[in-house]
Amino acid sequence: MINSWKRAFKGELPLWKAFWIGHFLGYWVLSLILGLTGAALDIDIFFKPVLLIFIPISVYTIYKCSKNVKKPLWGKLAKIYAIIWALIYLAGVITIPIALYL
Repeated sequence: MINSWKRAFKGELPLWKAFWIGHFLGYWVLSLILGLTGAALDIDIFFKPVLLIFIPISVYTIYKCSKNVKKPLWGKLAKIYAIIWALIYLAGVITIPIALYL
């Protein structure tokens, strides 16, 4: 599994693996595990930091692996998706703390 993430970071994985397994499935599995753990322990301290680290890494791997497709259109769509996700992520990281403290 660590080897797969290393390959994804280098842009060596097929796009479908980086997107569907690394990003999509990884996000839902982490959310489920962290959500259940947080609910059982009545804490939210683990949930946000893990996702704050996981999301940019998974989006970066999608962008890097976007060239590993049979049809160039999928690669372009993956880059657009990664850029939009990155912008939403940055907007949330910047604006949510500001809104919480105003």
